[in-house]
Amino acid sequence: MGARYFHFEEAYISLGRDKSIVISRAKNENFSKRRTVGASKVDSRSFEIVVKNNKSQAVELAIFDQIPKPVINDISVEATERSGGVMDPATGRVKWELLLSPQERADLVMRYEVKYPKKERIILE
Repeated sequence: MGARYFHFEEAYISLGRDKSIVISRAKNENFSKRRTVGASKVDSRSFEIVVKNNKSQAVELAIFDQIPKPVINDISVEATERSGGVMDPATGRVKWELLLSPQERADLVMRYEVKYPKKERIILE
């Protein structure tokens, strides 16, 4: 029997944490609020993701986050800011592809609004 070959499109292998790449994600309280619009409530959320390359060479990174996906038809979610990130509408997953020079920092912002009926109670945190 001959040799068998396998072709893989992508493979994700974790090599552990790189302490020279620093990533933080924080909720921005100045843009996170709740308001009433007619028979609905609208909750706005904003997050800031900071990526810093402390290495002496450039690095290529893919950063992922996710916008909530509602399971009830009366609830809608709209991305209002993604800082150039590409969102998959089916999953709500947002992907940023970055090339950071040595000592470079990238600030990414992700904002979204959740609109739902007043009678519903939702938890976004």
